[in-house]
Amino acid sequence: MEMSKEEFMMLHERLLDRLDRLEHKIESLSTIGGKQMLDNRDMRLLLKDRTLLRWRRSRNLRGFRISGKVYYMAADVHRFLLSEYYRKEEQNRSRKNKNHFHEKEQ
Repeated sequence: MEMSKEEFMMLHERLLDRLDRLEHKIESLSTIGGKQMLDNRDMRLLLKDRTLLRWRRSRNLRGFRISGKVYYMAADVHRFLLSEYYRKEEQNRSRKNKNHFHEKEQ
């Protein structure tokens, strides 16, 4: 697939804009007691709004408010996402084992 110079320049500009936005997001990270905090805007880079709201309401992901703004401790987010990942992996493994067992029976 060949790309014209104009298409390349447009793509290049879009990528630079996106990098600028990501850099701004990274700079907006806050700390409290030397620990990194993420706000909702930061979290939206990782998750959909509905997912974030559902996890917060179910108390799976703890957040706290400062001046009306919701924050999450970065370490808590990291731990939670890892636990979700490993939980999903275990579910997938169980399904594969169960399917494999049923295939052997037949």
